[in-house]
Amino acid sequence: TNKEFINQEFIDNILKFKDDFEYLVHSPVDYCNENVIDFAFAVDSRILVVHYYDNFEEDIQRLLDYAESKNIKICLENGVIDIRKPTKMDEFVYFKKKFPQLKFILDIEHASITNIFPEALIKFASDIKHIHLTGYPPHHHSPPQENPDIAKQVFKILKEIGYNGFVTAEMDKRFQTENILRETREFMEKMMKSSE
Repeated sequence: TNKEFINQEFIDNILKFKDDFEYLVHSPVDYCNENVIDFAFAVDSRILVVHYYDNFEEDIQRLLDYAESKNIKICLENGVIDIRKPTKMDEFVYFKKKFPQLKFILDIEHASITNIFPEALIKFASDIKHIHLTGYPPHHHSPPQENPDIAKQVFKILKEIGYNGFVTAEMDKRFQTENILRETREFMEKMMKSSE
């Protein structure tokens, strides 16, 4: 989301595909406000992904209450550096206690880099509403099929914990070719079927 996209023409274009996609809005990494929540509501997103930013703890309770009034869950994405909390298990606990309405998105690549995967996925399963899955390692934000062992491990755990949320193949723009996107879709469908 970008401030310039929060306009009716952009929303109308997105809604043309409403029957084909379910949208999850990702707030800009350096802020979140009521306008972003309004945008998420306008495109029928049930989840709004946020990152920790400078005034996050001052803003978040107000934003959680506002989002709840629109039936939207705000999910904090784990980071890889201290300014993008949570990066450690105790930070998840802190946010869970301080802001009970706050849910999480677990970025598996970030969790692997900070050595909290698979522990965070298992321990905070009931509060995780969205998963970012990549092919890391070896490459950052690569297609999940680049490292099928991680994907298999993730889907196995998701089945064990009874996860019923979103899993997104998060890929850098350089991997978003028609062929790679098709392969990724087939791979993700295969992973989902094998975990049923």
